[in-house]
Amino acid sequence: MRLRGLFNRSVEKKEPSRRDIADFVIAAIKGDERAVRKFCKNYPDHVDAPDNIGQTALGAVARNHHTAIGELLLDAKADPNKPALFGESPFLTCVAFSFHYPDDYRLLDRMLKTGANVNFQQQAWAKGGFKQPETLTTALMETASLQDEKLCDYLLKNGANPLLKDAEGKTARDHVQDFLNGPIGNAPDKFTDRLIAKLEQAEKEWASRPTSEWRGKVDPNIHSWQGH
Repeated sequence: MRLRGLFNRSVEKKEPSRRDIADFVIAAIKGDERAVRKFCKNYPDHVDAPDNIGQTALGAVARNHHTAIGELLLDAKADPNKPALFGESPFLTCVAFSFHYPDDYRLLDRMLKTGANVNFQQQAWAKGGFKQPETLTTALMETASLQDEKLCDYLLKNGANPLLKDAEGKTARDHVQDFLNGPIGNAPDKFTDRLIAKLEQAEKEWASRPTSEWRGKVDPNIHSWQGH
């Protein structure tokens, strides 16, 4: 019995230290597959642990375009809806920082297959005593702001809801209008007209759907990261 007890204690997984987590996130950013695999093996229940600034490994990877590491983390059960840093999910981060990287679509596909909410809305966040309310921004709104028609098409195809509104009451189409009405005074062209027309058509289609399909809003069961 004593030997069994000693053996059980020897194989227990310890919780990672703050340094371990920070090194894990840095390894993910650098694309260090060996270090990432080692952490995931040693601490399988902590792959979504945030570092000292609230950044998760998957969120950092989504920001830095390391698709292979992102897939590794998703295989290790990393949560594509885990809010971090500024209340954004890894999926939303990947969209916001896509900048036409072809592999980002591969990572977005994997996130969707592992349960990413395409209509996740950016949550509230707090750091160093400063609290910021939720912006309720969605991936589609981010993409509309960037005038990325290809990514808008991708999101709409995968269930993005154009009727959702951010904290200012603006839809994705409103974000295109903001681009046109901004300080630079961008004039409408065939590109923006086409994007607005697509969003208008999508709004009509979504307006006829039951609200149970909307999948928007902040998930009350997910708590935003609180910085220390």
